[in-house]
Amino acid sequence: MRSPLSGLILASALASAITGCSMTADPPTPETSPSPTTSPSVTDPGEAALDAYEGMWNVVIDASQAGEADPGELGDYASGDALALMQQTLQGASDDGVTVVGEPMMDPEITDMPDPETATILDCMDDSQWVEQGGETSSEEDDGPRKIDATATHDGLTWRISEMRIWEKGSC
Repeated sequence: MRSPLSGLILASALASAITGCSMTADPPTPETSPSPTTSPSVTDPGEAALDAYEGMWNVVIDASQAGEADPGELGDYASGDALALMQQTLQGASDDGVTVVGEPMMDPEITDMPDPETATILDCMDDSQWVEQGGETSSEEDDGPRKIDATATHDGLTWRISEMRIWEKGSC
């Protein structure tokens, strides 16, 4: 039996679809550290787009483990169709009382940057260890990783995942 969360992800796969400075007293040299919602490097848009993708999934993973339906910080990393897809998935799981354990293994990469404010991301996600708590597993888990196509866009301030398509298991 497939878990409601994986069922929602599969159903969603059919639709098209994430600096501060401080001074030290001795010697006075600047150090930078990225904040969770700010791109670490303005000069590397590809890295910033990947940070948004990974940030979005971190919010979704944490929310799915807590049974949270609408994590506010999701909008920091996703917008448009991608935001709606993740919200729908989390809401459906919450409505069904589903929480999950474990985490998926991801390996995202930028495959295209048609302009400085758009990045295409390809991921091959193995979600076989991200399963419903106490639920039955499905033979589908043996089918292999699933392909995820995502588009990240820069709105002038930050990168967010704006479109996403999650394919069936074994598509990667």
